[in-house]
Amino acid sequence: MKKIILTYGLISGALISIFMLVSMSIAKGKQSMGSSEIIGYSAMVIVFSLIFFGIRSYKNQNPEISLSFGKAFKIGFLIALIGSTCYVLSWIIFQKFYMPDFMETYAQSIIESLKEKGASESEIQRQTESMNKAKEMYKNPFFMTAITYAEILPLGLIISLISAAILRNRK
Repeated sequence: MKKIILTYGLISGALISIFMLVSMSIAKGKQSMGSSEIIGYSAMVIVFSLIFFGIRSYKNQNPEISLSFGKAFKIGFLIALIGSTCYVLSWIIFQKFYMPDFMETYAQSIIESLKEKGASESEIQRQTESMNKAKEMYKNPFFMTAITYAEILPLGLIISLISAAILRNRK
């Protein structure tokens, strides 16, 4: 079980990190980051389909063992956790060395988007204050890590739940 979890977790982590690095490199310097977010979340869904295949691999390699929902979910969760950890570490390194102005660029993108949509001056001011607070909090490495995990891990949990429900042995 450990080998399957590590293999699928590291493969998913490597793939999602590569997708993230490529999409952020494309988005770097552009005012709107919307397209890179769409690409990023789509890539996460595609890559986290490896959770399904990891659970199925375990099930196929151990046909004599009854695979409960809990055990299948545990395998999926651990694959998602390893993949998410690779993603978080890649983002921290990438952001620190390649895109240290990320939060400033992101904040500008949000404000520009509001202006393009015709938001009121008070709404723009509230969002600007909110983004300034977020930029300050993002300087804390623990906060940045938590936010990055919150970006990817819930998706891995959802895919783990779905995969476990599909692949469990029903009695």
